[in-house]
Amino acid sequence: MAERPRRPHVEARPRSGAGFRTRSRGKPHTGRGHALAICEPGVIDKVRWLVPAGAHTFEVDEFHGENEGLVVAEVELAAEDEAYVRPAWLGTEVTGDPRYFNSMLMKSPYTRWERPADGAEGA
Repeated sequence: MAERPRRPHVEARPRSGAGFRTRSRGKPHTGRGHALAICEPGVIDKVRWLVPAGAHTFEVDEFHGENEGLVVAEVELAAEDEAYVRPAWLGTEVTGDPRYFNSMLMKSPYTRWERPADGAEGA
């Protein structure tokens, strides 16, 4: 099992606490409609924590199952250049890195990623 990173990766993106468990499913069941028919097969198992920081709230996802050990923090911004408080626990910026997309985590889970010998991660 992969070791849990010390700090979560961060994804900051423009806008288009308590934790809760969420499961993202891909493969649709019969009769679920067209939207589910285009989803990727697989399951993402994670707990989402809402963590206030300044005027923003980070969504911190702690992954389980085949993505055990991955922690990703995301903050929604009104504009790309909007300032935000960067908590000390925040790690490597991964915005736009497709490895962290849920669809990719189903195809290539975090526990199967090759890690550099020095343990450094991120984009």
